[in-house]
Amino acid sequence: MRNVEVKDKYKNDIIWIIWDLIKLETDKKNKFIKENVDYLYKLYIDDFDKNKRNKRLPYILNCVSLLSCNIKENDLIKNSVNIIQAQCNYHNIINSKKIYEKKGLINKSIEKINKKEKKEKNQKSIGEKTSEEKTIHKLKDFNDIDRLLILNNI
Repeated sequence: MRNVEVKDKYKNDIIWIIWDLIKLETDKKNKFIKENVDYLYKLYIDDFDKNKRNKRLPYILNCVSLLSCNIKENDLIKNSVNIIQAQCNYHNIINSKKIYEKKGLINKSIEKINKKEKKEKNQKSIGEKTSEEKTIHKLKDFNDIDRLLILNNI
């Protein structure tokens, strides 16, 4: 059994021998490759089980490519000061682009829509009351007819 940070039933898997070989090779490489291999290893062992073993094979392949190819560390951002300044001035940039926008126009149109919806609801409730009154009136008429029929039969 290997000394790996997974459940005991998965410690006998052959994949841990491959990871040991990868770690041995990373000792000969620079710091950048060591860090990347360590991160990939942590991703691989995270909540490990048999089903995830095959899904996580690209992590091993990536480690092998890191070890076999000549990879140089590249900065993703060459001039980080400009990006930080742009993010700090984000609101100023947006406001400068929206100088022609009428801010009150949107709120007024929303208020108009809300007023129309309220009027429609009130009209529907009035219409419902009249239809309810009509049905009650019809029920009363039927009841009166029933009473007349019963009285005539007696």
